[in-house]
Amino acid sequence: MTSTRIIIVGGGFAGVKCAQTLRKSRSSEVCDIVLFKRENHLVFHPLLPEVAGGSINADAVAVPLRQLLPAVRCRTEAVTGIDLVSRTLRYESHDGGDRQMGYDHVVIACGVTVDLGRVPGMIDHGFPLKTVGDAVVLRSHLMQLLEKAEVCEDPERRRQYLSVVVVGGGHSGVETTGEINDLLRGSRRFFPAISADDISVTLVHRGRALLPEASPRLREVARLEMQAAGIEISLGRSVDMVTADGVRLDDGRLLRCGTVVCTVGTSPAAVIDDPDVARDDGRIETDPDMRVSGVEGASTGTLLQCCHAVGERLEQVLTAYH
Repeated sequence: MTSTRIIIVGGGFAGVKCAQTLRKSRSSEVCDIVLFKRENHLVFHPLLPEVAGGSINADAVAVPLRQLLPAVRCRTEAVTGIDLVSRTLRYESHDGGDRQMGYDHVVIACGVTVDLGRVPGMIDHGFPLKTVGDAVVLRSHLMQLLEKAEVCEDPERRRQYLSVVVVGGGHSGVETTGEINDLLRGSRRFFPAISADDISVTLVHRGRALLPEASPRLREVARLEMQAAGIEISLGRSVDMVTADGVRLDDGRLLRCGTVVCTVGTSPAAVIDDPDVARDDGRIETDPDMRVSGVEGASTGTLLQCCHAVGERLEQVLTAYH
């Protein structure tokens, strides 16, 4: 019996759950499951702000993929493209060379990628928060600024060191702003030269209300709690440019700061080469069963809720093969 090869691109919630579901129903002899992800661990992204703020350790939000998926072949090479016609996946191997791997079915579960290029200067001066490494780097940066501010003799420069602007008022932005504010204000007792007035944390959101996915009551509660904690909130404003001195808003104001954190700016991962594949605002269009529209042998799984639909579809595929 020939083994069916299923490649899963992405090791987030959707990719991992899909791999676990398939492996429970099919043995390694029947189904060869290969999962590609550049990092070798699953990240619980909702807790990354807590890592950046020092509330929890980095290892608390990351689980090794090989531990979660002992019977799945996990690979950390970067996927560079997928040819849906020849059913071939291209990837950059360990030595930097281009390699190919054929498949019977592919599940595209790589979600979105960080796209800081939408705001001029954000790539050079902004901090993303998508990986464990991002959170650790941000926390280290904030602690370094506390150290600099402690010995800085210029009051204006000290305030700039301790001024943070977070861009984006969704769940990630709100949580990140709160954690950074707690970190800076909570650490002040160890830095006697720093006063409460030296610290400034500002959240900039282009919408008219925070947490657009939440209920109006929860939005208002979040706003009031954040303001009570000393956080400044700028609603209805977008960032035009980020410089080494801070951010310039669309109304011309310059918010001087030492740290800019970007929790917005993502784009769908471009792994499919075929320009004829239907897309909606860059996202691959699918049928109700999560199969890529008009394509055999390809499904998507960008959300955890989709995994069951993908699993059912692949069950049909496996049954057809065997």
